Amino acid sequence: MKISQFFSSTKDAKWSNPIIIIPILITISLIIRLYHIQSEIPLSLDGVDYFMYAILIIQNGHLPYGILATNDGWPIVLSSILYFFDQNSMFALMNIQRYASIIISVLTIIPIYLFCKKFLNHTLALLGSTLFCFEPHLIQNSLLGITEPLFIFLEACCLNLFFSKRPYIVLSSFAAAGLFSLVRYEGLIILIPMSIIFFLRYRFSYTSMRNYLLAIGSFIVAVLPLSVLRIISRGSDGLTSHAIGTTKSGTLGVLFNSQQTSLDFSQGIIKVVVYLSWIAFPLFMILIPLGVFCMLKTKEPKIYELLILSVFLSGVGFYAYSRDFQEIRYLFTLFPIFCIVSSYSFYTINRKNQQKLFIISVIMIIMLSVLYLDWKKIDYDLEKERFDDAKFIIAHVQGMNYYDGGRYIKPAFLAQSWPKLLELDENKKTTYDIQKIALDDFDSIHKALHAGKDLGLTHLIIPDKNSSKFLADIFNNESQYPYLNKIYDSTLLGHKNPLKVFEIDYEKFEQLNTE
Repeated sequence: MKISQFFSSTKDAKWSNPIIIIPILITISLIIRLYHIQSEIPLSLDGVDYFMYAILIIQNGHLPYGILATNDGWPIVLSSILYFFDQNSMFALMNIQRYASIIISVLTIIPIYLFCKKFLNHTLALLGSTLFCFEPHLIQNSLLGITEPLFIFLEACCLNLFFSKRPYIVLSSFAAAGLFSLVRYEGLIILIPMSIIFFLRYRFSYTSMRNYLLAIGSFIVAVLPLSVLRIISRGSDGLTSHAIGTTKSGTLGVLFNSQQTSLDFSQGIIKVVVYLSWIAFPLFMILIPLGVFCMLKTKEPKIYELLILSVFLSGVGFYAYSRDFQEIRYLFTLFPIFCIVSSYSFYTINRKNQQKLFIISVIMIIMLSVLYLDWKKIDYDLEKERFDDAKFIIAHVQGMNYYDGGRYIKPAFLAQSWPKLLELDENKKTTYDIQKIALDDFDSIHKALHAGKDLGLTHLIIPDKNSSKFLADIFNNESQYPYLNKIYDSTLLGHKNPLKVFEIDYEKFEQLNTE
């Protein structure tokens, strides 16, 4: 059998019926995710912002002005879910957010399977779906209650529709691209490769131009209602205002405003390569090179269409890393394409031993995922202790340094004030009664305290492991610093991860430095 015939063969094996296999994969993947969830720890960072935004929608009955400047598609969906649950328990609602994120993540296997079927035969499409379902980075991300599960679900739906052989379904893919962009405005970039591929397929003609305008029309219809609501609530649509806007958060503003952090394109390229290697491990690192080799042998035009999509989707990460953002999730939109490319490497599964090698491949994928998750398992004891530390800090501290674990300060304040949400400052961002001061630029405690006094620094929060030499010395030799009064030591509470809180006596500090 020729390689192109093997990949396009639609003959289904009874032992790999997707109606049976996909629910099994979903069930196993769901169990793995639920095993790693920790319901006693609150959401943090972006997760808690999405949570508060969703609660504000429920309380106000409309889109709020504040907390988020854009990318509010996920909390809008979330608000429609949380609305039906009791609002008295913050932790219960946060866990519902986690469960919703997990369910969307595991259900994405369905559009991924259909997307893979556009390129591969029945068996390989199931293997591609398995790779996606048990990708460990996606599993970890789905536990955070943030945007990526919904973002990638809509991306998979969009790509599945776009690679259809039916023109009217291809047109509907642009509406899906609109929904994709409403979750994160970076999704707008997919319009560029979709437009290029559209005209490569259908050439320039009256019919293709008419259909393209209909496609763009479907995109506008999809984004228009929420864009109008955004403009009413905060004065910007959250799409063009950020993707091509000239404000400080807009792309053009970043490119041409001299006051913005400069773009480092060389760093962007390096980070894309490094982070691509990170997310390719452990499932895709070997499979992708083999898959690319097999794909190129097919010489099918849609293979090059995948390449065009990959380049532009990687551009989101390149732009983010050029701005010194350091999160691998900017490249997660490549996973659906990774699954297809990697599945081509299973060409070695011949007709005689398909069943045996299919089962072995699925088991190996699950085992590698489980082993990686165990290796990179979050220390939930440490996270719970950090939240306990934060609850003490918010009750006794007015001004503090940044420290590892400080992401739980905001959730601790929210838990304290619940069901009332945190106040918003003049920039419409959440605020609370602790001033945070960065000490990274200081090389001694004397310089840090001289500057910190005017900035409102009242306490030092020092974990046992930190990059600052003078903070590490304070932690290990506290008796040498008589102007620092220790008011908290987590080890006295039985914590396994030491953290100390020192109150600064500026009067004594100044006396010692003038003698």
